[in-house]
Amino acid sequence: MMAILERDGGLILKNLVAGKDIASINEELDPYVEEARAKSHAAYDLVPEQTIMVPGTVGKSPTLVKVAELEVIDRLRTLVLQKKCTATWEDRTEEFTIGPLLNSSLTYHISHGAARQRLHRDDMIHGIYHSGEYSLSNETMLGFMIAGSRTTRENGATMAIPGSHKWDHSRIPRPDEVCFAEMEPGDAFVFLGTVYHGAGHNAVVDQVRKVYGLFFIPGTLRPEENQFLAIPRSKVLGMSEKMLSLLGYKKPGTWLGVVNNRDPADDLVEVFRYANE
Repeated sequence: MMAILERDGGLILKNLVAGKDIASINEELDPYVEEARAKSHAAYDLVPEQTIMVPGTVGKSPTLVKVAELEVIDRLRTLVLQKKCTATWEDRTEEFTIGPLLNSSLTYHISHGAARQRLHRDDMIHGIYHSGEYSLSNETMLGFMIAGSRTTRENGATMAIPGSHKWDHSRIPRPDEVCFAEMEPGDAFVFLGTVYHGAGHNAVVDQVRKVYGLFFIPGTLRPEENQFLAIPRSKVLGMSEKMLSLLGYKKPGTWLGVVNNRDPADDLVEVFRYANE
């Protein structure tokens, strides 16, 4: 998988999520989808109005949390995004690692009539400039777009340009270069933040293209979605150490994220009590 990611910038994992889990995610998020119909997604000017976005979905769907913890997802985000670092002191050298963070968790329910997105790179949110020889070790985002329904070219499947992750900043993407990430429910399109992509146009009446996005970044960058405010604290308290780490509540191998000079994950109840004063 890593060889394909490095060559093409993306791939499709078949049957990543079981059918019963997809049904559970759809059921758990349906009330939030209805609520989101009346709300704006003004922060995202790339997204057409016929697309319903539900933010912070790992705080709304326990089943999606399980998906975020799947071994294959954990392995891929670690291989692509984990940073192995060295700190040099006066008297010694230390090695440590900084694990990935959850950048955002979102729904993309695209209804009939939605125009296609403009082709873009997700790593633009961190102001990444592309020049010189490509290296996978410089990637700053890894996305998983999980199909909650059948996604086809006709109903808005994600467009992507294979190999575009290696382009420099001056190379402009063209719509005639795209492939379509057509999937069955439970499949996942995995792609690097350097890949030019965009949601397709839904031309099918009475079909909604449902996709659930999980996006990860290195622990040295600021997440797009403010996880400390996006996920209810009552939900955070019941999450695993892995999820606490992804949300930024657990200190990595270095000193990032400390609260009162300690790892907040040691006593989150007390940390939340202190934060509410």
